[in-house]
Amino acid sequence: MSRPRTYIALVAICVALASWWLMFYSQFQMNEGFGIYLLDYDELVISDGDIIFYNGSSHEIKLTETGSQKIEKLSVRVPLNGTHFVMKIKGENIYDGWFWSPISSLPCSGIVIETLVRNNTIRIETGYPSSYFQGEDPRSDPKIFEHFQSIGKLVEQTTWKRETATPIGLGDFSLKVSSLPLHIHCGQVSRGNRGLRGLAFRSSLLCSSSPIGV
Repeated sequence: MSRPRTYIALVAICVALASWWLMFYSQFQMNEGFGIYLLDYDELVISDGDIIFYNGSSHEIKLTETGSQKIEKLSVRVPLNGTHFVMKIKGENIYDGWFWSPISSLPCSGIVIETLVRNNTIRIETGYPSSYFQGEDPRSDPKIFEHFQSIGKLVEQTTWKRETATPIGLGDFSLKVSSLPLHIHCGQVSRGNRGLRGLAFRSSLLCSSSPIGV
């Protein structure tokens, strides 16, 4: 066999081995570790490698830079009524919930992860806002704590508190955008805030929307 053919054969073998390893590693992550998946697509969003620690008290997840970028990229795909996710450990479904946009004024009665990343941290919360939550809180499932303890990533300290937005109702409401309160009346904007006319018009359409639950 000539040298060029030998070189081509070696490259092909290396490519095949690399492909096999990537498939094996991906399958290992799905079956052996923690993961948050988009329910409709079975698409892995966050896994153990993206997590620095899991806070067992506040249910915060401290992310790596790569993990934060994944959530930020996901945020542009999340509609106002949320994107369904499922949390898995070793391939087993633990509980489901919703990725939720922080600019949404629709309430949610299930488990919620806002797509706004603060200090590389996201938080798993009950309801949006919390007063809308219905059912039992599944976040303290022992399997979650046992997993993160086994990989040395479980901590228990409260470090961050979310500012809750007020869902749209009939009449005046306050919508927080970048921590600045905007007082808007459904379907009505003052002359000095013409730039918000589209937002107010959309708000008036959402007033009759039903809460999205799990």
